[in-house]
Order: sequence, then structure tokens, then C-alpha cells
Amino acid sequence: MGWYSHPMMQFNRWLLTPSVLLLLSCGEITPQRPNVLIYVVSSLRADALGVYDSSRTDTPHFDEFAADGVIFEEAYASSAWARPALASLVSGLYPWNHDTNRLDDRLPADIPNLAREFSANGYTSGLITANPDVGPLFGFDEGFDESIELYTRSTPGRIEPLELIATSDVVTEVALKWIEERPRPFFLMVLAVDPHAPYLPPRDHDPARFRAASGVDGRIASLERLSDTRTAADEDRIRELYQAEVNLNDKSFGRLISELRRTNQLDQTIVVLTGDHGESFWEYDLHGHRNDLSQEVLHVPLILRYPKDRRLPAGARTQAPMASVDLAPTLFDLTRLPTPSDLDGRSFFDSASQARPPILAGLRTSSETLLAAMYPPYKLLWDRNKAELSFFDMRVTLPEAEPFDPRSNAAADEARKDFLDALGTSLTKPLKTPIPGRTDFHDSTLTPDLKALGYDS
Repeated sequence: MGWYSHPMMQFNRWLLTPSVLLLLSCGEITPQRPNVLIYVVSSLRADALGVYDSSRTDTPHFDEFAADGVIFEEAYASSAWARPALASLVSGLYPWNHDTNRLDDRLPADIPNLAREFSANGYTSGLITANPDVGPLFGFDEGFDESIELYTRSTPGRIEPLELIATSDVVTEVALKWIEERPRPFFLMVLAVDPHAPYLPPRDHDPARFRAASGVDGRIASLERLSDTRTAADEDRIRELYQAEVNLNDKSFGRLISELRRTNQLDQTIVVLTGDHGESFWEYDLHGHRNDLSQEVLHVPLILRYPKDRRLPAGARTQAPMASVDLAPTLFDLTRLPTPSDLDGRSFFDSASQARPPILAGLRTSSETLLAAMYPPYKLLWDRNKAELSFFDMRVTLPEAEPFDPRSNAAADEARKDFLDALGTSLTKPLKTPIPGRTDFHDSTLTPDLKALGYDS
């Protein structure tokens, strides 16, 4: 099954004038090695930013940054919560290949690692994390020269909501100090935790339009009560509190970018803004994340800015699908570092005139194994435990609200076969570095499961 001949796989890479396409092969115009800054916002769904939802006006700094970079309109996380999603980002591997999927899983030390590659090639590397799920306790300091944790752990091995205490303004202060004191070039990964639940923005950031009508707040206990009984005003209030925390992070990020510009470092730095995953607000009677692989949870913002590389023209928008596993090889490409051969992801610039493969994602919990494959306009969801396969057209208002039988449509049926082919190929691919004892996603029933779902048809 070929990706490049399928009609649904054709796209215009940039939504600009045709002359932009000529820039894709020009590459970087300076031999100076750039700094690299990856700024990850926890639980940031794409439509929380004005550049993804034009009705929003409360993210001016994110939007201003996007105007100077490239906006990836179809960027997706590889899983539904921070640890497996960020493990995919730093390793370039799908969740079933990095094996960091459950609450007690650590990032394996012997798999590909973004930080290790930059450190080995002369970069000063650092991790600043306000997210307890993505820190040294779970192996995410691997490859970094140093890591800074901005939270307090009260009980070993368990993350409590009140441990998520470092707001993004604190994260920015620490990041600026780190940048000021470290030699160049640097590779810095910053993980900000607001707007992750609980949603408790400062009062001066809370519009409070729905406070009186609702009476609920953003504490975990309040959110749990809403799972059983809630009104439309309750849902509006919770989304308002979430957006208020996005607004707080917007200001913090704006200060970080402003300081880099003031110190003449911004144009010397590849800056990546993204989310680890998104957030549901009862679109399917679910709230939060880590429950499913819905569009609201997987679709994240992704913006790259580096004006010294002509392949990243300011203000460009692309509909070419981009997965979190693709970020590592894309950064290796931009910095001209060697790319490990065993990555699942591929550089965005590998195929300027060809279509990209589908986005793949996975979620493994104690009770379920979910897999997804998508390439707009279609998406496939596979619940292995229930042996259920669902197929969706993402052009409808709620992408996963109304599944349909793709066999009634030739293009959709071909997409179904291609999606299953991509999942089957990836799930059965031998690893260059096998992980001892790995059981997540892979087991002896995989092949008959695929056949039962029409993998061979």
C-alpha cells in the first residue's frame, strides 16, 4: 500500500504563495549552530490559541510568536498523557516502542534520546520541569547535562494535584537565569504545567463571566463531582478557568521571548512551542485526558520559529500532518546533527514534495489498549480489548461523534487499509534495541487481531 499515490495523501505544504515552495531546499544560510529551546505547555489543546481558533483573543503572545514562525495546523501528540507523550517527543519513538506508558514506567536509558544527541555534539543541555510526571524520578533527566525540578513531592512514587505548584511565571524566571548562565550553544527543554488541572488561575486572570451562574471551581474534587451532574454553565465555567491559565502561560511565554529578543538571542535560537497533549471538556461525556485518543486530547499546537533557516518562513501555515515523534528528527535536520537510524519519526523536511505517513498514537492503561491512526480527513480508532474498530471523518463538528463504515466509500476504505497497514507495520517492527520484559501493546494476539480487523484485506 503506497502512501504517495493515495488521493487523500496529497496536500499543499504551505498555505502561501508558490514561491515559498522554492525555499524548502535552500536550508540554513549561516554555519553558526543555533541554540534550541523547546517550550512544552501541559494540557494545551490547539484551539486554546488564537492562531488555531480565530474567535480567541486572549493569547496575544503565543499568536505574535506564531506570526514569526511556521504554524503546523495538523500536529498531534503520540499519547493522551504527559509521560508517554513526552517520551515520544524526546525519543522519536511511538509509545509501543519506548515502553513508557503506565504510572510506574520510567523512560528507558538505552533508547534514542534527543538530549543525549545534543549533549554529545557540543550543546549545553538542560531540562526545566514543573511537571512531576516528566522529571528525574521517571528517567527524563537522561541525556541532559542538568535538570531542574520546580515542584515538591510529598509521597514517593505518587503525584498529587497540589504538587503541581510552580506556575509558568516561575518557570520563565528559572529558564531565563539558566540561559544567562550557561555556555552556547544550548539545548533547553522547558515544561510548564499550567493549564493542567486543577484550574486555579490568579484572581486577576479570571474573567469570572460564568462564576455566579455555575458556583463550581477548578479544584480536583469539584471536577470529579461534575462527572456525574453538571450544567452547561458548569462546563462553561471550567473551560473559562482553563483558558485563564492558558492566558497566564501566554504572558509568561511572552516574557521569555521578549527577553531573548532584548538580549539578541532570539534569532540565534530555534524555538519550538507545543503541548504535550490536549484536554477534553465533556465533548464525549469525558473531562481531562488519559481517557481516550480523541481529537481534543491529541490535537496540539506546534509552532517552530527560526528565521535563519529559509525552510521556516515567518507566518507560514501548513496542513501537512506532524507527530510528536517527528520533532526530534526535524531538530536534528535544522541543526545539521546526525539522526539516529532507528527512529519512528522523520524530519518534516524529508519529503518536501511527497505526502507524509499517517499520525499514529497509543494509550495503554491497566484496563485498555487504544490505538489511533489519522491523516486528515480520516481517523481510525482501535480498541484492542473490546476488539472494536471505529472510523471517522474529521471534517464533521465532533470528529468522533459519528463513526461510519468506510467500506461504503472508496477513498475511506483505502484509508482504512492504509491505516491498519501502518499500525501493523509499526507494531510488529523489530526494535534495534529490544526492551527486556516489554509487554505493552505487543503480545501474541496481535497478528490475529489485525487479521480479524481486515489488516490483510
